Amino acid sequence: MNEQRNIPLSEGENPVLRDEAFVNSEQPKSGQVPDLGLGLGLERIGEFAIRRPKRGLVALLILSLIAVFGVSLIKVDDSLTELFRSNTPEFAKYETLTKRFPASEYDVLIVVEHEDLLTRERIELLRELTLELQFNEGNGGLISIFSGREPPGKMDIPPPLIPAKLPKGENFEALKQRILTDQIVGEKMISKDGTLALIVMALKREEVEKKGLGALIKQVRQTVDEMIGDTELRARLSGPPVMQLEIRNAVLADRIIYNGLGFLLGTLVCLVFFRSLSLTLVTIAAPAIAILWSLGALGLMGIELNLFLNVITPLIMVIAYSDAMHMTFAIRRKLARGLGRHEAVKAAIAEVGPACVLTSFTTAVAVSSLMFASSALIATFGFVAAISTLISFLAVIIVVPLLSTLLLRDEQKIAAQATRQPLFGRGLSSLSERVARTVKKHSVGTALAGYFLVLMLGAAYLSLEPRYRLADQVPDREEAISASNSLDEKLTGANPIHIMIELGQNKRLYSRETLGIIAEAQKIMESAKPLGNVWSLEVLRRWLVDKGKIDTETLRKYVKELPRTLTARFIAADEKTALVTGRMADLDAASLLPVVHNIDRQLRLLRVAHPDYQLSVTGLPAISARNSHQMIGELAFGLMSTIAIVVALIALQHPIANRWALSYARKEANDENALLILLGLIDAYERGGNPRGQTQRLDNAVNASQILFERSPDMAANLLRPILSNPKTNALLRQGILLGLIRSQTSGADAIMEGLPAFDHPDTQALRLLLILRGQPILTDSQQRDLELVVRGGGSIEDSLRAQAAWAYLKRAGHNDEVIHAIFRP
Repeated sequence: MNEQRNIPLSEGENPVLRDEAFVNSEQPKSGQVPDLGLGLGLERIGEFAIRRPKRGLVALLILSLIAVFGVSLIKVDDSLTELFRSNTPEFAKYETLTKRFPASEYDVLIVVEHEDLLTRERIELLRELTLELQFNEGNGGLISIFSGREPPGKMDIPPPLIPAKLPKGENFEALKQRILTDQIVGEKMISKDGTLALIVMALKREEVEKKGLGALIKQVRQTVDEMIGDTELRARLSGPPVMQLEIRNAVLADRIIYNGLGFLLGTLVCLVFFRSLSLTLVTIAAPAIAILWSLGALGLMGIELNLFLNVITPLIMVIAYSDAMHMTFAIRRKLARGLGRHEAVKAAIAEVGPACVLTSFTTAVAVSSLMFASSALIATFGFVAAISTLISFLAVIIVVPLLSTLLLRDEQKIAAQATRQPLFGRGLSSLSERVARTVKKHSVGTALAGYFLVLMLGAAYLSLEPRYRLADQVPDREEAISASNSLDEKLTGANPIHIMIELGQNKRLYSRETLGIIAEAQKIMESAKPLGNVWSLEVLRRWLVDKGKIDTETLRKYVKELPRTLTARFIAADEKTALVTGRMADLDAASLLPVVHNIDRQLRLLRVAHPDYQLSVTGLPAISARNSHQMIGELAFGLMSTIAIVVALIALQHPIANRWALSYARKEANDENALLILLGLIDAYERGGNPRGQTQRLDNAVNASQILFERSPDMAANLLRPILSNPKTNALLRQGILLGLIRSQTSGADAIMEGLPAFDHPDTQALRLLLILRGQPILTDSQQRDLELVVRGGGSIEDSLRAQAAWAYLKRAGHNDEVIHAIFRP
């Protein structure tokens, strides 16, 4: 008999007794779902491409041209801020900070070093450099040691700390000491030992958007080189804009260099294995087009590349190369067996296509789990990786068959080459066979060793702590990192952490309450080690107090007289927000996070005492410490969850997993693997599990029994007879096995019943009788009586099976012709 249709079952029904497909047919009947196989029929997309190869080639070119346009739209997101974007209150506070104090994100740090900077000549050189930088188009404000002022006196405008005309002799030495100890610029803009000076230049946001970051940084660097390039001074650039530019350049360089190396190595591997230019071109075209289509899709969707997304192209390349090589190997094998080009391609699609579907879709499902992360970076990566993986599958399943049909013209030559495997290929084949034999021989030991390694390495993995440094995102051979290291060493660091104080309604900046809160926040920051270089309105107030100026009106007046580029770093333009800023070295997130939490914890009393004020710990280092720890945790959780989901689907025998397993055992697996899979599905019914899945497990046993007998009748007889004859075997499982044998398309299933005793359960005995009827023309008297009982309605078997019994009864009674004439009589 041909394969029977499976009718959907409701919970609690006996699937064994619901076999309504009594009439045999090779084609699916109305309402019947065809067997789509392991790949759910998706591999057949490749067949569409080869039916009209020329039209397929035109479509391929059109899609590729659209992808090229999409690639031209791609932008690189080099913002360090975007690396840590998330839907959290902490990130919302950071966005508030960047809006009210934009210089914090656009500061270019110019680090100037010499063993003795504070000489007359070098101070003048620094002054000239500072003045020249102010004429740069992108300059939005500049502070340096020349931004310092003398205490307010009789003059309305306090004079600069460093006068236009430098004094000489003892007066100059006194000036040097004032510079080094000044509370405004000392140990903030110049190191304590006088060997490092810092110039901070804020870029205009509108100029960055108009002319681009690269052009503005280039102009700053040219100015620095022109002014001090031929001197003994050493100048380097750092800060977020410089780091962003170096990240962008690194992303572009990595895409070109490493993708190029990947393609080169892939091409060499193909040439070594295939020894055919046409087969090599077929193979390498798939990953090339997969990357082109994927990047084009990103550009068309408006998704910008960043350091994290830069790993997408290697991921696509690995998946596409692997699938394409398997597909090309299959085509070559089919050609070597004498098939024509078109037949070989179709056979390869049927053989390898389902595996390509599985690898691509399981990978896509795995990475798509990351889309639920709270980190925008992780979620975007999960979405892009899933889309790119599916595009990679489409590229392979379309490009390899299409180009094979068009390019593989000399089938005989390719077939002859396939029979002469190179030494390297023979070595790999021999190694693979040895590994397979060893694993088969020591299967239990191998399994135990595998479990042990999983447990051991899993424990090691769970013991890992998230580690992250902001500098790790920047190429370590560029000047930004070396300049930051000098700042870490001599100015306590270049990484600012802020306490942002937002004033409530009707609260004033220069009120006693507000100034008191700023003073307390200053003390908290100063006590938080390893923070240093703490800067706020309180520093200026203390300085005035030291100079004998203690009234608030003097403080307000002096703030207005200072350069706005300086005061804008701790007072917002509307005077409704104040900052207390400390700087520190670029620490690992695990070391930085306790510092941030400690500051936040100490602010609790201030928040309770002053509920009309909002006090937040923020800044790029703080956000990176918080969110990187969270990102790494979410990434690990997402990957572990994916593994757990896949394992659960297998363990719980999800219908999709069962369908794939049955299809694989029927079409793709070798005899040994098919045997293990099918016996596992049969045995799963009695192993138990979720009671709600009992019906599904029984239906799996029916299908597995059918496939097992169709693949190997002798093996099925040896394996199923002990199960059927065992008195402890569940009656429903016996019925399921018998129904699977009844459905089988291979003759001889009745031989399995020889020598088996009669079954106690009437339904089981009825199915046994139907199976015997398939190959035994003469029944015993006892069997004849049992058959009559079934026909008259005995037992609870399905009507379709009872109809089979009735037809057999009529045929043996000689009334079959009479019934046929009665049915078809006009």
